[in-house]
Amino acid sequence: KGSQSLDGHHGSQPFIVDAEGIPEINRNPSITNMKDIVKSMNQATESDSGVFADLFADLFLNSLHDNELLTSALSNAHISTAFRDDSLGKAFEMVAKIISTRELRGVDRDIFFIPHSNWDAHNKVLWNLNTNLESLD
Repeated sequence: KGSQSLDGHHGSQPFIVDAEGIPEINRNPSITNMKDIVKSMNQATESDSGVFADLFADLFLNSLHDNELLTSALSNAHISTAFRDDSLGKAFEMVAKIISTRELRGVDRDIFFIPHSNWDAHNKVLWNLNTNLESLD
């Protein structure tokens, strides 16, 4: 359900989300109904459009839909845990918000990656480890 694994069944597509959320597609359109126009242009392909045009249109429309769905879900997500006010805290807060939307997204597991550097220590290993672990506390 909602995942892609070794059995080859395809689930939901991955999202790349930063600490501020998912970026809105075409945040400043040149005309007010740009999304409607883009959707209508990609809904109906012609018989001679070709397989790749159909595939692109389907993937593009699915991406627009998923972007709108996750944007809406994240704006309505409420979590009770308080996170610290730095980049790492904001990243963990966004992870918590995304986890809270799993039923709406139809997934039963997620994988998250939060970049946090300075773990590859070739000297002063114990000092680096202690410093990095303190930054996670």
